[in-house]
Amino acid sequence: MVTVDDIRTPVAGNVVFDLWEQRRKWLDDEWVAMSSATRDENVADVVSNGDYIILHGHTELVTGSNPKVHYLSTLPGLINQQFDVLDQFIANGNTYFKVPKNSFEQNWYGGNITINTDPPYVTNTRAVPSVGSLLELVRSNSFVPYSGVTFNWPELTIAQVIANLRTALPGAKRGDAVDIATISEKDLTIPSAERLLELYDKNEEPSADSLANNKKNLTEAEWDEARNIVCRYSNREPHKIPPVYGGRKRQMLPLNLAPTNFGHPCVNRAMANFHQATI
Repeated sequence: MVTVDDIRTPVAGNVVFDLWEQRRKWLDDEWVAMSSATRDENVADVVSNGDYIILHGHTELVTGSNPKVHYLSTLPGLINQQFDVLDQFIANGNTYFKVPKNSFEQNWYGGNITINTDPPYVTNTRAVPSVGSLLELVRSNSFVPYSGVTFNWPELTIAQVIANLRTALPGAKRGDAVDIATISEKDLTIPSAERLLELYDKNEEPSADSLANNKKNLTEAEWDEARNIVCRYSNREPHKIPPVYGGRKRQMLPLNLAPTNFGHPCVNRAMANFHQATI
């Protein structure tokens, strides 16, 4: 990885620095854009085995000498009942109401909670990272353009993207040229395509709490791994696009980035396979 510290003259006007800064900013913008690759997940507003009713994102205690909270929910069944509040506290931006133990046999989701004389509070879903949504950003050409250039995969749905990769992967491992082309045309390697499918499949499995109708979440490290795979694809794509000069496309011109353009001696080897870059 070439950083700004490796560049001999990291100032605007130095073609090496300008190229580095342009691509660095683009990747930073893409990384931020990937944070929108989410799906909605149900959040439990009743936790059993402790029997707490939770107001997510709402900080208000029940008032009065005999505090009560009313709970209405239809997931996974019907509850329409008022409960005594034995204890209540605010933490992490939520309000927790302790109700009599064994009031609930399981967690509940998507309920309407009424406290004091307020209108019913409706539990909202929360956004969680999704590999499928991340791939949709690529498929639908929703990434931040690089120098005004946009690109996208040809498939019409994410299901088609996944199916094509899944079909091509075994043949690509055997060396089949057509299957290798199916993967490489997306600028994926065989290992990265395989790992992307593994992360997608894990992310699509039902969660342990099937009543929530949620799917498994990735760890933070796995989510970063998925984003890095897509970032690698996105960073390679613009290299194929001829630049535009004076409103018309011209043949790509090589920009020779020699080791002398960089200040750090370790860059000499790192740049060996990146000696010819294009803008």
